Amino acid sequence: MDTLFIIKLILSFLVGGGYAILATVSADRLGSKIGGLISGLPSTVLLGLLFIAWTQNTQAAVEATTLIPAVIGVACFFLITFVLFVKKNIWLALICAFIVWFVLTYSLFLFHITNFFISLFIYVISSFIAYYYVTRIRKISSVKGNKIVYTTKLLLIRGFLTGFVVALSVVVAKFGGPIIGGVLTTFPAMFTSVLLINYFSHGADFASAVAKSSLFAWISTTLYVVVARYTMVPLGIIEGTVVALVACYISAYLLLIYVLKKHS
Repeated sequence: MDTLFIIKLILSFLVGGGYAILATVSADRLGSKIGGLISGLPSTVLLGLLFIAWTQNTQAAVEATTLIPAVIGVACFFLITFVLFVKKNIWLALICAFIVWFVLTYSLFLFHITNFFISLFIYVISSFIAYYYVTRIRKISSVKGNKIVYTTKLLLIRGFLTGFVVALSVVVAKFGGPIIGGVLTTFPAMFTSVLLINYFSHGADFASAVAKSSLFAWISTTLYVVVARYTMVPLGIIEGTVVALVACYISAYLLLIYVLKKHS
């Protein structure tokens, strides 16, 4: 690997880890609604696509977006599985959730989905099912955060997992192709680290409430993917990413004001 690629790999690790720290601290201080929303916004997807475009080209990043909405849809079933088992045992919940994620993600490859709009349709259906489950069946309520005493070790552990997976997605994309790299950017590393931290800091109810808020944030993440797909090539890496992020954050704010605040 050339020196420039290694530098980009290190940056992807540091930025991804930093975002994980921000998301979990926000959940601690501001409660499950804000914390879940922040943790669900594009982090690994944002950085993964950005560095795929940087290390290869913008067309590779566009190709990487093809399956991302469908895999975000798969993450909805990861969420459902986690919520279903978390009150029994956190590790059982995560193991079952990861099994569901891997099986469904592998199924997407078996069906060889190459149409972006089919991928988007899969996300919409999956998101609706997860929304119905957490709001109508489980009836998960929001929970206020608690004060946490932070140490350097605690913050570093929070950032390591996500930073590692973002960097790994860049490596896989370089050697395994942009489609696989794009799928790996949706691997629920950020989501898992946030859920684990919130579970051990605040309990199962708080972790479930964060999961519920993250579901709404994935709408904005999917919007980011859609806008980035159509702006990165004509506008370039930086401009296309900025436009996509602006659309993403505006939608997240609107979701917070008009949707999340209506959910207890």
